[in-house]
Amino acid sequence: MVPAKINLVVVDDHPLVRESMTMLLSTESGLVVVASCATADAAYDAVQRHCPDVVLMDIEMPGTSAFKVAADLLKEGHSARFIFLSAYLTDTNVQEILALGGAGYLLKSAGLHEIAEAIRTVAAGGTHFGAEVARRVSSERTGARPQAPRSRLALLTSREKEVLRCVASDLSGKEIANLLDLSVRTVDRHKSNIMEKLAIHSQVGLTRFAFAEGLCDARSPTGGRSE
Repeated sequence: MVPAKINLVVVDDHPLVRESMTMLLSTESGLVVVASCATADAAYDAVQRHCPDVVLMDIEMPGTSAFKVAADLLKEGHSARFIFLSAYLTDTNVQEILALGGAGYLLKSAGLHEIAEAIRTVAAGGTHFGAEVARRVSSERTGARPQAPRSRLALLTSREKEVLRCVASDLSGKEIANLLDLSVRTVDRHKSNIMEKLAIHSQVGLTRFAFAEGLCDARSPTGGRSE
């Protein structure tokens, strides 16, 4: 059941975004913005002081990580529920939010109506992930028992991530096999599994995904001999 009054903390380091969101959400019936903050650290203090029902927090802010502050507050027993906002959609963010028990994730392209509805849903005990986000979440089943939802990235094994790094580095199947001490056939099997899990069926798509998720850096992929 949606509470008649929902106390809300808005967190964003861009003044125009923060002030506009505060003003617009304050016009929504039942929503009361009790604090607006420019950093995750300030949000920590605001939650301690105001005990809000919902915290609407930007992910990309300078200073302490929004995820760390949310995790700390939840560990301390605060009942506030967290909806995260971002201009970017990555599986890494999805998995971080799922892991800490965040209640929602929306892109900043979301309209006021969706944000307000997300706040009401979350305040009533539900979760709300934007349509684009929901497509990144896999809710697997093992027999009759559902497992916790995971991002597509979290579905990959460590070996599959190594192979994906190599694919994104434009290495051939034979080169990957030599580098990771695998057979070419095993590399092809890993690539097929990666494409199926990510629902990406081109090397260009896999490369974009790997870079977007921060899997590619200056280090060469390494790993053990397990296949």
